[in-house]
Amino acid sequence: MIARLGPSPAAAALRGTAPSLSVRCLLFLGIVVSSAGAGHAVRAADIGSVLREAQAEYAQSHFEQALKLYRQAADMAGADASVDYNMGLCHLKLGDGDKAIALFEGVASRADTRPAVRRDAFYNIGVVRVTAARRRLEKLLAPATQPSDPQPDEQKRIEELQAVAAELLRGILALRQSQRIEPSPDTEQNIRAARIMRRDVLGLVKKATEEKAKKDMLDDPRAYLDALIREQVRQSGITRLFVMKPPEDPVLARQARRAAIRLQRQTLEQVGTFADHLAQFREQAKTTSAPATQAAVQTPRETLYYAVAAKLKPAGDAMRDACAFCLDGQMDSAYRQQRQAVEAMRTAAAMFPLEPAQALARWRTEQAELIKLVSGIESEEHWLRDPLLGDVFVPPGAHWDAKDTAVYDMQDQIGKGLARLAAQARSIAATSRPAASGSPGQAPENPALDRELNRKLADVLEKAAAPQAECLAAIAGRRKAQALAAQKRIAEIIDAALELFPKSVEQRLAELIVRQARLNAETQAEAGDTRPTDRSADASLMARVRELTAKLKAAVFRTKPSEAAGAIAGRQRDIRQETVAVAAEVKKKVPTNATPPPAAPGTHGTQPPQVQAYIEAGKHLDKADLEMATAIEGLEKAVIENSLKPMQSEGPVQPAQANALEELKKALAALQPPENKPPQDGQDRQKQPPPQKQPDKQDVRRELERQDNERERAQRELYRMKPREVIKDW
Repeated sequence: MIARLGPSPAAAALRGTAPSLSVRCLLFLGIVVSSAGAGHAVRAADIGSVLREAQAEYAQSHFEQALKLYRQAADMAGADASVDYNMGLCHLKLGDGDKAIALFEGVASRADTRPAVRRDAFYNIGVVRVTAARRRLEKLLAPATQPSDPQPDEQKRIEELQAVAAELLRGILALRQSQRIEPSPDTEQNIRAARIMRRDVLGLVKKATEEKAKKDMLDDPRAYLDALIREQVRQSGITRLFVMKPPEDPVLARQARRAAIRLQRQTLEQVGTFADHLAQFREQAKTTSAPATQAAVQTPRETLYYAVAAKLKPAGDAMRDACAFCLDGQMDSAYRQQRQAVEAMRTAAAMFPLEPAQALARWRTEQAELIKLVSGIESEEHWLRDPLLGDVFVPPGAHWDAKDTAVYDMQDQIGKGLARLAAQARSIAATSRPAASGSPGQAPENPALDRELNRKLADVLEKAAAPQAECLAAIAGRRKAQALAAQKRIAEIIDAALELFPKSVEQRLAELIVRQARLNAETQAEAGDTRPTDRSADASLMARVRELTAKLKAAVFRTKPSEAAGAIAGRQRDIRQETVAVAAEVKKKVPTNATPPPAAPGTHGTQPPQVQAYIEAGKHLDKADLEMATAIEGLEKAVIENSLKPMQSEGPVQPAQANALEELKKALAALQPPENKPPQDGQDRQKQPPPQKQPDKQDVRRELERQDNERERAQRELYRMKPREVIKDW
């Protein structure tokens, strides 16, 4: 049976002489109320008849009638624990596990519940949860009916597997509660079987997460490498301040060094994994006409990935040396090795081509951060501040080479990026063909390859060389006014370059996405949480690095949680304000008589596609605004409580920030040109190239056999321990 009905195993041995669970409760009620008068005795007799009738209906599998009678008895008896227990059994037989669990949990939490009933209630909770988890898992692992059926979304599959593992854990905890009340071989066997199942499910989660992370990483390796570089720069900044003013307490200094070693090893592992994926990358061949004996020719993408992987090797060597120096207590030498690793990673990242609009939006955000930092400089120590570390305390009288500070480094990277983008634009302008003439006012299919656009872009960006040199000289000389003036000129040049690209709404959205993604990463870094809420590969792979960064920062600086939360809240308000402005601009492009796009897939509205795109983007921006408001409320709570708990993954901040980022991405995707989107049902189907090869019947049969074998193997892995009779229908 799935659940126990009636008395405990000890009482079941005396089933011939002992009444059922409900009748025993009834007799107990009768003894209690009989001393109060004959009227109460008559009422107890009525309750007894109802309970006996309910028990008879249950024995005949008339569960709906039994449930009605138990409810009637519960109203008469004041919701006795035993009656609620039997009501839970009825709900369980009727297939409503949620209501059954709610009743069993209520029985287990009541103070007047007898130990035997509480034991069985916990047992049933565990069995129901584990049974539901297994059924959910079987449905998830079931192969597709046809090979052409769409595969489930990878992220959704991972979330489903995580939900199954969480449900199994709740079932195991309930079974353990039952085992604590009264040990039983059946309960112990069920715990063991559920633990084995959960272990295998977690293995599937890990494998699926790694496969998705690898795929996402190879789809956008530049973004992941940028995230790694940012974390390595953040770590080197912490080490720099550690060298300036090490903790006076030797115990705290030792803890900080150990945290630095753990963080550097984790970053080294991520860089090594990333380099291995790039070195092992093979692009899928589009044709199979080449002879099998002919040597494969590397594609341009493969050549690029192999070269980047080779450039990352010196970075790994420098990180290993940094770990060794940290272990020996030579933090200054460790810092030098960390900086060498950063430079090697930047050299590798420079091999990827730049996407002009995204790169300019990122540099404009970084330039704005530097202008804000320099504007707040009031003393010599303020020049040593690091934008990636927030408002950390810089020791008075600290000295450091001006060209090795975070301000100088970030400004130098912006200048190098602008120069590289100018060279790239000049090269494209010299080699690309003129843009194809289209309808009046229509933008070219790929503006980034337009010769005239790239010529203008190069002309604008080359003007940044002079103010960039002045800015670096002013930072090196600690001249605030000159540095600010040069920085503002660089910001104006970046804005002028962005004005060359069409679709200003898309530009602003791209910039918002960059800012929100960075703020999400910094929130995780401050909270030190290993359970990311972002759905990107960066989030799943960088969570451990950011957790260790937060621990190292806490060990070195001892900053207050309220200060970190307040700084993040201010930046979140700025992003929200810009989001509201973009949403207002999008809604202005929608006619007043426009109707929203149809919800049913495959149907078409009466509005032009561009208008429908603006309507859809406006909806996503409104949702992003609400999510940002929720995140700000959580950050304000963290400031008031002076606690990082609201900023952790289970708090209100991180989930809201992750949802806001997803809504911003959806808004940008909605505004993409129609030629970059997949065709709808029946739309432009003739323009799509036919598939190169249709699978024949043998291919279909082989694919079905392969899926069946995979399913059988998964079942053998999951259920290799046969459960006992008590859960034989799992």
